[in-house]
Amino acid sequence: NRSFQLLCIVLLRASSALKISAMDPLSIAASLAGLITISTQIVNIIHIINTKNNKELDSLSREVHAVRGILSQIQQIVQFQSAKAAKNSEWLNALNTTLDDCGDTYLQLEKSLKGLVSSSRLKALKKKVKWTLKEKEIQDSLRKVESYKLSLDLLLSVQTRYVSPMLDTGVTNKSQKYYNDED
Repeated sequence: NRSFQLLCIVLLRASSALKISAMDPLSIAASLAGLITISTQIVNIIHIINTKNNKELDSLSREVHAVRGILSQIQQIVQFQSAKAAKNSEWLNALNTTLDDCGDTYLQLEKSLKGLVSSSRLKALKKKVKWTLKEKEIQDSLRKVESYKLSLDLLLSVQTRYVSPMLDTGVTNKSQKYYNDED
């Protein structure tokens, strides 16, 4: 499980660094897995460094957590689509672009937040100074994450409308097959 997470992070960083425009569901599924993993790591780092109920960090944690939930739902849709060959290339392209941008922001955010983790009192004092320097950067990241949440939620809504009738048809077909087999 840990090696899978590391592989996802490596794939996300590689695709982000190379700006690979892979719209196939497998590549997007790998990007989603990497983003979900990094989301978890960001929330964990925020939990470690947020000792004084900092509103920006609390908001950032909530937003990253919400994005992680949306990413998980999108991951299920992408998995369904790859199994059914029901690919919507415009949607996949929009999703891929948003995932690339989100991945860049998450990698930068993770690096910034790791710089705030301290293990001693002297480092804790340095952390307070670093925080004042990075506060604007964290606020900018919060705005970006909020934007990604809205974009991903919209993409999820669009694709849910597209996939729902297919799911209903699949259930109906299975139900009809079940009843026909009983006869």
